[in-house]
Amino acid sequence: MDKSGNNNQDSISILFNDYYNRSDFSRQTSSHWRKYGSLQKIKKSNDGWKLEGLGFGDYQQNNILNSIKNIPTRIYISKLLKDCDKNIINKTKVVANQSCRTLSYDLARQALIVNKLSKSISKLDTKTFCIIGDGHGALGCLIKKVFPKSKIIFINLGRTLIFDLYYSKKVFPEIEHFLIRSNENIFSKHFNYIEAEKCNNVEINADVFINVCSMQEMNSEDIRSYFKLIRKQNSETYFYCCNRISKELPDNSLINFSEYGWLDKDIIIFDELCPWHQEFPINRPPFTRKFDGPIQHRLIKLI
Repeated sequence: MDKSGNNNQDSISILFNDYYNRSDFSRQTSSHWRKYGSLQKIKKSNDGWKLEGLGFGDYQQNNILNSIKNIPTRIYISKLLKDCDKNIINKTKVVANQSCRTLSYDLARQALIVNKLSKSISKLDTKTFCIIGDGHGALGCLIKKVFPKSKIIFINLGRTLIFDLYYSKKVFPEIEHFLIRSNENIFSKHFNYIEAEKCNNVEINADVFINVCSMQEMNSEDIRSYFKLIRKQNSETYFYCCNRISKELPDNSLINFSEYGWLDKDIIIFDELCPWHQEFPINRPPFTRKFDGPIQHRLIKLI
């Protein structure tokens, strides 16, 4: 990799070789992702890469069959987005089309997050966003569509970061996508990708940190390390966190939202049960299902 962060070989190939051509999992991989990570499949053929993953979003190919099957979901989404900014809705549809996926509940909740943040934080158009655990690059791509001058940083387990990279390149094929692995690499002004396994090797500077439903799947040690990263920023920093109040991982460890690493000095902008994240649509009666536990979302400002 050269100093600019551009890879001498394709970044997807680098991640594939490092994380799929090995039988073990990294230390940062929780019991949750040891379970679901084993189900992720990446193949390369003459037609390009084929990716299949579970546990991070509801990606479905955009085709006639899925369109018909998802009619109840589309009705639910239209109601969910009725008060969302029209520009954000339109940009969400663009992201769906350019990544060849259906306009799903997963994308709808990303739209509502951007809508909520745009009303809560000023001057988002030029900020740097660090998204911890996106999955298919959907939130990062939507932010970039709504705020074209923003800079996006993805942090994810190497096995899943490949999905962020692949789908973000589909939506933004003409701009820079840099895999950042050490402080020798210069960040792109557009998209940057950092493996959770190499996070400590990189100095990360961002204005807004975001985590949606992945801290609830991490080891407590890794949650603490992300809070340490967020708190060492030099400038005024925001952190949006949307996660289950309590979740038991496959190894029986309990991850509690209240124990993540909050401090009394944090300025809380909002803190409530997430209104769009207590149930999700399904395509058969009763057409909705509750998540396994209540989900809280909180936006804090750190001084």
